[in-house]
Amino acid sequence: LVELPAQNLPKTETIVAEETRRAQENYIESIRGELNLGKADFEVSTGNFKGSKAYKWNKNYNAFILHSFVYKKSHGIFKSSTLIEQKNCINLGSYWNSSLVFLPKAKRSLKEITDSYDLEPHTSPIQLHNTILTDNSEPWQRVFDVVLPELFSSKKILVDSSLGQLACLWNPQRIFKDNFESQYPSRPHNTFNNLMTLKIRDKSLLYKGRLSSNAALFGNEEKSIISVKDFKSLDFEAFVDNVSKKFKKNIKDLKNHKFKILKRYGRWIYLDKGAAFGLFIGLRLNGPHNSKLHIIRYDPNYPNEIDVSIAFLRSEDPKNKLKIGDELQIDPTTYP
Repeated sequence: LVELPAQNLPKTETIVAEETRRAQENYIESIRGELNLGKADFEVSTGNFKGSKAYKWNKNYNAFILHSFVYKKSHGIFKSSTLIEQKNCINLGSYWNSSLVFLPKAKRSLKEITDSYDLEPHTSPIQLHNTILTDNSEPWQRVFDVVLPELFSSKKILVDSSLGQLACLWNPQRIFKDNFESQYPSRPHNTFNNLMTLKIRDKSLLYKGRLSSNAALFGNEEKSIISVKDFKSLDFEAFVDNVSKKFKKNIKDLKNHKFKILKRYGRWIYLDKGAAFGLFIGLRLNGPHNSKLHIIRYDPNYPNEIDVSIAFLRSEDPKNKLKIGDELQIDPTTYP
């Protein structure tokens, strides 16, 4: 487990109170204790990683942990810890403690989060981008980047969050030797773009804005999911419930390794799965009656689909030609 340097927000604020610094240190120590972390194996002393600490822990996967502290007039109003699984850059979950009355309480402890993580995600994550605008300079962006991904994660919807991307970018194959090589390590199918303008009135958080989505792999046309034109009270949990219900059918099963034919155009065979399932250009496939194919390109504009690949049919049985609905699978043969 690599603990990244704690972030104090807003960065322009000078925190001078000794009791504030002690409270921050005590919080971090309590988190280390909850995760049974002993003495750090090593600490990075130079460069962008300065202050990062690496610990051995009792899990069979590597992870980052990022602590964030939000201050208002030198008083802490939000402290949080976010765990990011290193291999896939997946947001494992977050715990927070806050004096903001309009924020929901954290539902899970970090121990519960780490104990419940499925090492091999079986559904495609959503990629979440928050853009939070306010009528003051307070750093609500970080609050939303912590709270919304955790609320999705607690509903078994995996999230590729901005904090996950930040953590993985901070590790260009230095701390973890097995850092990801794929352009899309978390294999997201959908990007959520959440634009909100906030106001705080009488201890209530008001918002207006738009949540839209597109295919994360190809960035095609955005579709509006939620649009709020006039300010209304924000209930975080109701907001996430609403989005989850509307979008659940777009969450794909990544453990289904059979690829169904959607369309045939001569020797071009259109498949219902693509890059998020690991179908890379040149990958060889087998079909019924000893048919042989390989992936040649992707189709981001196929109607009502978000991850379609095209395979070239090299050979097939003339008496049993491939047809729509037939299923293909990856050729297990190893070629030199």
